[in-house]
Amino acid sequence: MPVRKASGPTEHWRALEWGTGAIRRSDTAHDVTATPQLSYWPFRDEEVIFVPKVRPTTLIEPSIAPTNTSDLCAGKENNMQSVLITGASKGIGRATAAELARRGHRVIATARDPRTLDDLDVDQRLPLDVTDQSSIDATIEHAGEIDVLISNAGVIFTAAVEASPIAEIERLFAQNTVGAIRVTQAVLPQMRKRHKGRLLFVSSAQGRTVLPGKAAYSASKWALEAFGEALAIELAGFGIDVTLAEPGPVSSGALDDIRSYNLPDDPYASLLARGPIPSEFMISPEQVATALADLVERPTVPLRVPVGPAAERSLAARDAAPYDQPFVRP
Repeated sequence: MPVRKASGPTEHWRALEWGTGAIRRSDTAHDVTATPQLSYWPFRDEEVIFVPKVRPTTLIEPSIAPTNTSDLCAGKENNMQSVLITGASKGIGRATAAELARRGHRVIATARDPRTLDDLDVDQRLPLDVTDQSSIDATIEHAGEIDVLISNAGVIFTAAVEASPIAEIERLFAQNTVGAIRVTQAVLPQMRKRHKGRLLFVSSAQGRTVLPGKAAYSASKWALEAFGEALAIELAGFGIDVTLAEPGPVSSGALDDIRSYNLPDDPYASLLARGPIPSEFMISPEQVATALADLVERPTVPLRVPVGPAAERSLAARDAAPYDQPFVRP
Protein backbone atom coordinates (compact mmCIF):
# COMPACT_ATOMS: atom_id res chain seq x y z
CA MET A 1 0.00 0.00 0.00
CA PRO A 2 1.97 3.05 -1.20
CA VAL A 3 1.96 6.23 0.81
CA ARG A 4 0.67 9.24 -1.08
CA LYS A 5 2.70 12.40 -1.10
CA ALA A 6 1.21 15.61 0.26
CA SER A 7 -0.63 17.17 -2.64
CA GLY A 8 -0.64 20.71 -1.32
CA PRO A 9 -1.39 22.96 1.63
CA THR A 10 -5.03 21.83 1.74
CA GLU A 11 -4.09 18.13 2.15
CA HIS A 12 -6.14 16.73 5.08
CA TRP A 13 -3.82 13.91 5.93
CA ARG A 14 -2.75 13.98 9.53
CA ALA A 15 -2.61 12.04 12.77
CA LEU A 16 -4.86 12.90 15.68
CA GLU A 17 -2.01 12.09 18.06
CA TRP A 18 1.59 11.83 17.04
CA GLY A 19 5.15 11.74 18.26
CA THR A 20 7.95 14.11 19.01
CA GLY A 21 9.57 15.12 15.74
CA ALA A 22 10.72 14.14 12.30
CA ILE A 23 13.37 11.48 11.97
CA ARG A 24 13.80 11.92 8.25
CA ARG A 25 12.16 13.44 5.22
CA SER A 26 11.57 11.77 1.91
CA ASP A 27 10.36 12.69 -1.53
CA THR A 28 9.84 9.05 -2.45
CA ALA A 29 6.85 6.84 -1.82
CA HIS A 30 7.00 4.39 1.09
CA ASP A 31 4.93 1.39 2.07
CA VAL A 32 2.91 2.01 5.26
CA THR A 33 2.71 -1.69 6.04
CA ALA A 34 6.47 -2.06 5.69
CA THR A 35 7.12 0.28 8.61
CA PRO A 36 4.01 0.15 10.82
CA GLN A 37 5.90 1.66 13.74
CA LEU A 38 5.96 5.02 11.95
CA SER A 39 3.24 7.58 11.35
CA TYR A 40 3.26 9.54 8.13
CA TRP A 41 2.83 13.30 8.14
CA PRO A 42 2.78 15.59 5.08
CA PHE A 43 5.19 18.46 5.70
CA ARG A 44 4.71 20.57 2.61
CA ASP A 45 4.35 20.00 -1.12
CA GLU A 46 6.07 16.80 -2.25
CA GLU A 47 7.63 16.16 1.15
CA VAL A 48 6.74 13.73 3.93
CA ILE A 49 7.92 13.62 7.52
CA PHE A 50 8.23 10.28 9.25
CA VAL A 51 7.36 10.49 12.95
CA PRO A 52 7.96 7.73 15.52
CA LYS A 53 4.64 6.37 16.67
CA VAL A 54 5.29 6.99 20.35
CA ARG A 55 1.60 7.53 21.01
CA PRO A 56 -1.34 5.50 19.72
CA THR A 57 -2.09 7.04 16.35
CA THR A 58 -5.43 7.35 14.59
CA LEU A 59 -5.27 8.40 10.96
CA ILE A 60 -7.99 10.59 9.50
CA GLU A 61 -7.94 8.72 6.20
CA PRO A 62 -8.44 4.96 6.79
CA SER A 63 -7.25 4.26 3.26
CA ILE A 64 -3.65 4.92 4.30
CA ALA A 65 -3.77 3.17 7.67
CA PRO A 66 -1.88 -0.10 8.19
CA THR A 67 -4.17 -3.03 7.61
CA ASN A 68 -2.50 -5.52 9.93
CA THR A 69 -3.71 -4.64 13.44
CA SER A 70 -3.56 -8.10 15.00
CA ASP A 71 -0.74 -7.01 17.30
CA LEU A 72 -2.98 -4.26 18.68
CA CYS A 73 -5.74 -6.74 19.51
CA ALA A 74 -3.74 -9.47 21.17
CA GLY A 75 -5.16 -10.56 24.49
CA LYS A 76 -3.25 -10.79 27.71
CA GLU A 77 -3.04 -14.56 27.35
CA ASN A 78 -0.71 -13.97 24.36
CA ASN A 79 1.24 -11.21 26.05
CA MET A 80 3.29 -12.92 28.73
CA GLN A 81 6.69 -11.23 28.72
CA SER A 82 10.18 -11.84 30.00
CA VAL A 83 10.91 -8.72 32.07
CA LEU A 84 14.23 -7.68 33.62
CA ILE A 85 13.93 -5.14 36.44
CA THR A 86 16.87 -3.20 37.86
CA GLY A 87 16.79 -1.94 41.44
CA ALA A 88 14.30 -4.56 42.62
CA SER A 89 15.44 -4.73 46.25
CA LYS A 90 12.89 -2.19 47.52
CA GLY A 91 10.33 0.43 46.63
CA ILE A 92 9.05 0.64 43.07
CA GLY A 93 11.32 -2.09 41.71
CA ARG A 94 10.32 -4.64 44.33
CA ALA A 95 6.61 -3.87 44.03
CA THR A 96 6.80 -4.09 40.23
CA ALA A 97 8.55 -7.46 40.35
CA ALA A 98 5.82 -8.81 42.63
CA GLU A 99 3.01 -7.36 40.48
CA LEU A 100 4.36 -8.70 37.21
CA ALA A 101 4.98 -12.14 38.72
CA ARG A 102 1.42 -12.13 40.05
CA ARG A 103 0.20 -11.46 36.51
CA GLY A 104 2.12 -14.45 35.21
CA HIS A 105 5.10 -12.79 33.54
CA ARG A 106 8.63 -14.22 33.66
CA VAL A 107 10.40 -11.77 35.97
CA ILE A 108 14.17 -11.38 36.34
CA ALA A 109 14.64 -9.30 39.48
CA THR A 110 18.06 -7.76 40.03
CA ALA A 111 19.82 -5.89 42.82
CA ARG A 112 23.36 -5.23 43.97
CA ASP A 113 22.81 -7.70 46.80
CA PRO A 114 20.64 -10.55 45.48
CA ARG A 115 19.98 -11.73 49.05
CA THR A 116 17.51 -8.83 49.33
CA LEU A 117 15.46 -10.60 46.65
CA ASP A 118 15.25 -14.00 48.39
CA ASP A 119 11.59 -13.65 49.38
CA LEU A 120 10.45 -12.50 45.92
CA ASP A 121 8.55 -15.23 44.06
CA VAL A 122 10.07 -14.57 40.63
CA ASP A 123 11.74 -16.62 37.91
CA GLN A 124 15.28 -15.35 38.51
CA ARG A 125 17.03 -13.32 41.21
CA LEU A 126 20.36 -12.02 39.93
CA PRO A 127 23.10 -9.69 41.18
CA LEU A 128 23.43 -6.48 39.19
CA ASP A 129 25.44 -3.32 39.75
CA VAL A 130 24.43 -0.92 36.98
CA THR A 131 27.70 1.01 37.43
CA ASP A 132 29.83 -2.10 36.74
CA GLN A 133 30.03 -3.26 33.11
CA SER A 134 31.24 -6.75 33.98
CA SER A 135 28.29 -7.18 36.36
CA ILE A 136 25.90 -6.05 33.64
CA ASP A 137 27.38 -8.38 31.02
CA ALA A 138 27.20 -11.39 33.34
CA THR A 139 23.62 -10.67 34.37
CA ILE A 140 22.34 -10.21 30.83
CA GLU A 141 24.02 -13.45 29.79
CA HIS A 142 22.38 -15.37 32.66
CA ALA A 143 18.99 -13.72 32.14
CA GLY A 144 18.47 -15.14 28.66
CA GLU A 145 15.81 -13.63 26.42
CA ILE A 146 14.52 -10.27 27.60
CA ASP A 147 11.37 -8.78 26.10
CA VAL A 148 11.09 -5.78 28.41
CA LEU A 149 13.71 -3.85 30.37
CA ILE A 150 12.39 -1.87 33.34
CA SER A 151 15.23 0.47 34.24
CA ASN A 152 14.47 1.50 37.79
CA ALA A 153 17.72 1.60 39.79
CA GLY A 154 18.38 5.08 41.16
CA VAL A 155 19.56 7.22 44.05
CA ILE A 156 18.89 10.75 45.28
CA PHE A 157 20.43 13.38 47.54
CA THR A 158 19.41 16.89 48.51
CA ALA A 159 21.62 19.98 48.46
CA ALA A 160 21.74 23.41 46.94
CA VAL A 161 23.89 23.41 43.80
CA GLU A 162 26.65 25.32 45.59
CA ALA A 163 26.71 22.73 48.38
CA SER A 164 26.53 19.64 46.15
CA PRO A 165 29.74 17.56 46.35
CA ILE A 166 31.00 16.85 42.84
CA ALA A 167 31.67 13.23 43.79
CA GLU A 168 28.03 12.84 44.81
CA ILE A 169 26.82 14.37 41.55
CA GLU A 170 29.01 11.93 39.64
CA ARG A 171 27.75 9.00 41.73
CA LEU A 172 24.16 9.99 41.10
CA PHE A 173 24.63 10.32 37.33
CA ALA A 174 26.59 7.06 37.23
CA GLN A 175 23.61 5.19 38.63
CA ASN A 176 20.54 7.12 37.51
CA THR A 177 21.62 7.97 33.96
CA VAL A 178 24.76 6.21 32.78
CA GLY A 179 23.77 3.00 34.57
CA ALA A 180 20.43 2.98 32.77
CA ILE A 181 22.18 3.45 29.42
CA ARG A 182 24.74 0.72 30.19
CA VAL A 183 21.99 -1.83 30.77
CA THR A 184 20.07 -0.58 27.73
CA GLN A 185 23.12 -1.03 25.52
CA ALA A 186 23.50 -4.57 26.83
CA VAL A 187 19.93 -5.66 26.00
CA LEU A 188 19.51 -3.88 22.67
CA PRO A 189 21.44 -6.35 20.46
CA GLN A 190 19.11 -9.23 21.28
CA MET A 191 16.02 -7.02 20.93
CA ARG A 192 17.16 -5.75 17.54
CA LYS A 193 17.88 -9.31 16.40
CA ARG A 194 14.32 -10.37 17.29
CA HIS A 195 12.88 -7.08 16.01
CA LYS A 196 10.95 -6.86 19.24
CA GLY A 197 11.39 -5.24 22.64
CA ARG A 198 10.36 -2.53 25.04
CA LEU A 199 12.46 -0.15 27.14
CA LEU A 200 10.62 1.19 30.16
CA PHE A 201 12.56 3.85 32.04
CA VAL A 202 11.41 4.89 35.51
CA SER A 203 11.99 8.62 35.28
CA SER A 204 10.22 11.13 37.53
CA ALA A 205 8.00 14.17 37.41
CA GLN A 206 11.30 15.86 38.29
CA GLY A 207 12.58 14.67 34.92
CA ARG A 208 10.66 17.62 33.49
CA THR A 209 10.58 19.99 36.49
CA VAL A 210 13.02 20.91 39.22
CA LEU A 211 12.91 21.74 42.92
CA PRO A 212 15.44 23.71 44.98
CA GLY A 213 17.81 21.24 46.57
CA LYS A 214 17.07 18.52 44.00
CA ALA A 215 19.00 19.93 41.03
CA ALA A 216 21.36 16.97 40.66
CA TYR A 217 18.56 14.40 40.87
CA SER A 218 16.41 16.34 38.40
CA ALA A 219 19.37 16.79 36.04
CA SER A 220 20.01 13.04 36.03
CA LYS A 221 16.37 12.40 35.14
CA TRP A 222 16.27 15.19 32.54
CA ALA A 223 19.28 13.51 30.94
CA LEU A 224 17.54 10.13 31.11
CA GLU A 225 14.53 11.66 29.36
CA ALA A 226 16.77 12.96 26.58
CA PHE A 227 18.34 9.53 26.11
CA GLY A 228 14.89 7.93 26.17
CA GLU A 229 13.48 10.25 23.53
CA ALA A 230 16.54 9.79 21.32
CA LEU A 231 16.20 6.02 21.67
CA ALA A 232 12.53 6.22 20.66
CA ILE A 233 13.59 7.90 17.43
CA GLU A 234 16.60 5.67 16.76
CA LEU A 235 14.77 2.41 17.47
CA ALA A 236 11.53 3.18 15.66
CA GLY A 237 12.54 0.97 12.74
CA PHE A 238 13.64 -1.98 14.87
CA GLY A 239 10.38 -3.02 16.51
CA ILE A 240 11.53 -1.65 19.89
CA ASP A 241 9.44 0.95 21.68
CA VAL A 242 10.40 3.26 24.53
CA THR A 243 8.39 4.78 27.35
CA LEU A 244 9.29 7.03 30.27
CA ALA A 245 7.20 6.61 33.41
CA GLU A 246 7.14 9.83 35.46
CA PRO A 247 5.92 9.18 39.02
CA GLY A 248 5.28 11.93 41.51
CA PRO A 249 6.39 11.55 45.15
CA VAL A 250 6.43 7.91 46.24
CA SER A 251 5.87 6.95 49.87
CA SER A 252 8.83 4.58 50.19
CA GLY A 253 11.92 3.48 48.31
CA ALA A 254 14.34 6.18 47.15
CA LEU A 255 13.02 8.59 49.78
CA ASP A 256 13.72 6.21 52.69
CA ASP A 257 17.30 7.31 53.34
CA ILE A 258 18.23 10.55 51.58
CA ARG A 259 21.66 12.07 52.01
CA SER A 260 21.69 15.84 52.54
CA TYR A 261 24.51 18.36 52.24
CA ASN A 262 24.57 21.92 53.55
CA LEU A 263 26.97 24.84 53.70
CA PRO A 264 28.13 26.23 57.07
CA ASP A 265 25.58 28.80 58.25
CA ASP A 266 23.63 27.70 55.21
CA PRO A 267 22.41 30.73 53.25
CA TYR A 268 19.93 28.47 51.42
CA ALA A 269 18.31 27.02 54.53
CA SER A 270 15.03 28.93 54.24
CA LEU A 271 14.71 28.11 50.54
CA LEU A 272 15.27 24.40 51.11
CA ALA A 273 13.10 24.12 54.25
CA ARG A 274 10.01 22.84 52.48
CA GLY A 275 9.14 20.31 55.17
CA PRO A 276 7.93 16.77 54.53
CA ILE A 277 5.79 16.03 51.50
CA PRO A 278 2.12 15.87 52.58
CA SER A 279 0.85 12.31 52.57
CA GLU A 280 -2.07 13.19 50.29
CA PHE A 281 0.44 14.01 47.53
CA MET A 282 2.15 10.63 47.85
CA ILE A 283 1.52 7.49 45.87
CA SER A 284 2.59 4.05 46.99
CA PRO A 285 5.16 1.83 45.26
CA GLU A 286 2.29 -0.57 44.56
CA GLN A 287 0.39 2.11 42.67
CA VAL A 288 3.43 2.82 40.53
CA ALA A 289 3.95 -0.92 40.05
CA THR A 290 0.42 -1.27 38.70
CA ALA A 291 1.07 1.53 36.19
CA LEU A 292 4.37 -0.06 35.10
CA ALA A 293 2.83 -3.51 34.74
CA ASP A 294 0.07 -2.00 32.61
CA LEU A 295 2.74 -0.43 30.39
CA VAL A 296 4.42 -3.82 30.01
CA GLU A 297 1.13 -5.31 28.80
CA ARG A 298 -0.08 -2.54 26.50
CA PRO A 299 0.20 -3.26 22.77
CA THR A 300 1.58 0.26 22.23
CA VAL A 301 2.93 2.83 24.67
CA PRO A 302 3.23 6.62 24.74
CA LEU A 303 6.66 8.15 25.11
CA ARG A 304 5.86 9.76 28.46
CA VAL A 305 3.40 8.71 31.16
CA PRO A 306 2.86 10.82 34.31
CA VAL A 307 2.06 8.48 37.20
CA GLY A 308 -0.19 9.74 39.98
CA PRO A 309 -2.26 12.89 40.48
CA ALA A 310 0.65 15.00 41.75
CA ALA A 311 2.74 14.20 38.67
CA GLU A 312 -0.19 14.89 36.36
CA ARG A 313 -0.86 18.27 37.98
CA SER A 314 2.74 19.45 38.12
CA LEU A 315 3.53 18.38 34.55
CA ALA A 316 0.34 19.95 33.22
CA ALA A 317 1.34 23.18 34.98
CA ARG A 318 4.85 22.92 33.53
CA ASP A 319 3.46 22.47 30.01
CA ALA A 320 1.17 25.47 30.44
CA ALA A 321 3.88 27.76 31.86
CA PRO A 322 6.21 29.92 29.73
CA TYR A 323 9.67 28.52 29.04
CA ASP A 324 11.48 31.88 29.18
CA GLN A 325 11.55 31.94 32.99
CA PRO A 326 12.07 29.42 35.80
CA PHE A 327 9.11 27.24 36.57
CA VAL A 328 8.24 27.04 40.27
CA ARG A 329 6.15 23.97 40.96
CA PRO A 330 2.83 24.65 42.71
